[in-house]
Amino acid sequence: MEQLLLRRMIQSFSIIGFVVIIIFSIIVYQLKIEDTRDKLADMLNQATASYEEMKEKNEEKLASNENTYIKRAYAIAYFLENDESLLTKKGLQNIKDLMEVEAIHLIDKDGKIVLSSEEQSVGLNLLKHEQAKPFWDLIHSKNMDDYVVQYEAMNILDSEKRSFIGVKTGMKDFSVIQIGLEDSVFKNIIHEDIIKKVLHRIPTLYEEAIVAINGKTGEIDSLTVNNIQEFKIEGKQNGELLAYLKELPSGSMIKINNELQIINIKILDDGTILCAINKTTKILADFVYFILLMCLGLVALLCVYYFILHKILKKYVLNDFKKLEKDVEELMQGNYDVDFKIHNQTELQSFSIVLNHWKNSYRFKELRMSRIIGALDMHVAIFECLYAINNTFFSKNFVSMLGLDDATLEKVKDSCEEFERYIMKLLETADKNQLIYVNGKYVTIRSFKLDQEFYGVVIDKTEDIIAADSIRTELLETKQLINQDSLTHLLNRNGFEEYVKKFMENHPKEGTMIIFDLDNFKKVNDEMGHPEGDRLLQEFANRLQNYFALDAYWARLGGDEFVIFIKNKLEVDELHTILNNFMTYIRSELYYYYKKFLISTSVGAIIQDNHQYTYDELYKFADVALYIAKHKGKNTYYINQHHITCMKDNCEYCKDDCERKKMLGIL
Repeated sequence: MEQLLLRRMIQSFSIIGFVVIIIFSIIVYQLKIEDTRDKLADMLNQATASYEEMKEKNEEKLASNENTYIKRAYAIAYFLENDESLLTKKGLQNIKDLMEVEAIHLIDKDGKIVLSSEEQSVGLNLLKHEQAKPFWDLIHSKNMDDYVVQYEAMNILDSEKRSFIGVKTGMKDFSVIQIGLEDSVFKNIIHEDIIKKVLHRIPTLYEEAIVAINGKTGEIDSLTVNNIQEFKIEGKQNGELLAYLKELPSGSMIKINNELQIINIKILDDGTILCAINKTTKILADFVYFILLMCLGLVALLCVYYFILHKILKKYVLNDFKKLEKDVEELMQGNYDVDFKIHNQTELQSFSIVLNHWKNSYRFKELRMSRIIGALDMHVAIFECLYAINNTFFSKNFVSMLGLDDATLEKVKDSCEEFERYIMKLLETADKNQLIYVNGKYVTIRSFKLDQEFYGVVIDKTEDIIAADSIRTELLETKQLINQDSLTHLLNRNGFEEYVKKFMENHPKEGTMIIFDLDNFKKVNDEMGHPEGDRLLQEFANRLQNYFALDAYWARLGGDEFVIFIKNKLEVDELHTILNNFMTYIRSELYYYYKKFLISTSVGAIIQDNHQYTYDELYKFADVALYIAKHKGKNTYYINQHHITCMKDNCEYCKDDCERKKMLGIL
């Protein structure tokens, strides 16, 4: 026993120790990963800040250079406007050399170069060349402050790249003065590789790197200098690489250059993708080293623990265990006078108290079991919990009746608290008749609590419930047949009235009633027979349900008359839209009958309002609306907003502002 206890306790301590090591190691590993991700984010932020700063300086340099040559263009315009002797080829060449530009062109209001320092340019019309499109608006502009700067344009004559600046002039025969500049004036500024300069200035460790990838081509623009000068993700190139990186969450771990690395991503304004990467090799090495140290510490601790535990068990536990073992054997042999006592004041003191309670509980076992067995029949199971010994007992049919799975059974059979909690949870699900649905059965549970004991019975009521439900189902099916139209399977008049009245009792201010009548339906019966007429009614019923797929009741009132009650209260404009679309829909769906027999639909509708009309009043309003729709020529609908109830063919003693009279055009 001594070796068993030591072995079990050492095993438990070892498992706990290793679990703690693993959990702690995972936490340390995750912290290291997060620290690496934060570092990569800082690197990206540093690179972005440097990029933005250099980009701003580059833009200022470009603006300054541009401003210098705009001023030169205005200076040339000033010279020419104030000294007509310069308006010659030679004069323009002198000014060109003075201002250090490549060419000077004077352009008239028709876009034609009238005078130029380059003789071959004279006569060219800029308005006829797409390369000069940026100057078209300037040529026609009347604003003397307008100007144009065109970088890296294609020269019309020799297709060489040049930059052009144009300004307005006040000279009578000219509209624009254009100067041409060497492409190199702005080229170095425009194409300066800022991101390359930024990355080459950032110091990184060997296992770290920042990569700049062109946002258009997917090619690598630049890399930090003191690490491996390649960036490859297997199976991803150019466009695929761009799409992959854009969707990849920052801080992901992926294979780069055939090594697992952490990557953080940032996209610059010009589309360039910055990727900060860090190899996980060192992180994993640190992680393994940390685990080894922890394991060595655990082994040393286990050795010390084993030595101390061996001494304590021998002195304070084993002797008392031997005495308790002897006393238990006497109790099992029927000696209820045995007294469980121990010599040392340890936790075994509580164990001896439990054993004494267990001994006493057996004295009342006969009375307890008699109560339970007295309530038994074929559909009854019994259970019993003895808290004093923390054990549970139940009849063989208890598990099958409640459908306990192995995990639940293992949990409750060795714990009175878990068993009682399980029973109480079942009791919480009971309905008003104290029925509990479990394992496909209806059961009732009667439980008793007496001091340190919890016991009771489980009674299977399934057969009684099934019998009652069978009777109830037959009644419901009979009622449904009574309220259903046999041809269309919609509600009939009685069923519709019953359901709508019940709804209106609970929602007196809601609902919309719509009555439908098939125009010229008699022709179908007369010419093709009643079976075809029945098919038409069935098709119309199906289309009605398909179109008004709302929370509603559908019914056939009789003959070719149908009705819908929509449970929602609709606005008038909304109902107009619904009915307009329905008229188009039903003509399309029943086009064969419409074309051959002029089958159409007349519709009358009423929306329930705050007056809280009864079912009969609401039906009357809808029926009058249908009558008005028929009177207007059929194949239309009418919404009875004015609550008209009159259905006479002639108006007698009507007031002048009678809405029905106006609607039907009755004089």
